Amino acid sequence: MNISDKEAKELLEMEKYYLGDMKYYYPANINIPLYSKDEKIEFYIDASTNSIKLSKVKYQNRVYNNIVLVRIDIDGPPHRNPDGTIIHGSHIHYYKEGYGDRWAEPLPPGIINGSDVIEKLINFMDFCNVKTKPNIQRGASAYEKRD
Repeated sequence: MNISDKEAKELLEMEKYYLGDMKYYYPANINIPLYSKDEKIEFYIDASTNSIKLSKVKYQNRVYNNIVLVRIDIDGPPHRNPDGTIIHGSHIHYYKEGYGDRWAEPLPPGIINGSDVIEKLINFMDFCNVKTKPNIQRGASAYEKRD
């Protein structure tokens, strides 16, 4: 499925809400379902860490199950764009019509602040306009029903 750049921007800026009752443990690979205010559109926040290089982190916001609206890669390898340019260091991918999330640009300062992985994940959710957030705790297990 393809969407236009305009629709991708509108979806990224749309308010998103967590409606569940799960407790999430991070850092672990987690997938958090979110919904538009009218609950007609389902989004996901994915967060994954590397078990060998703990500073390597990926955050992404998806819609329609497999369209990545935005992805941030922290402390990963260089990225080669479709035109051959190489982006070194942490970078951000925005959906681009016809290319999906294959284009990247350097990560602007201030998007992901903080030294704690949970704080960075919360900042990413703020960047994606998530208005209600799940309960995220530090731990090794990924999911648990809230008390």
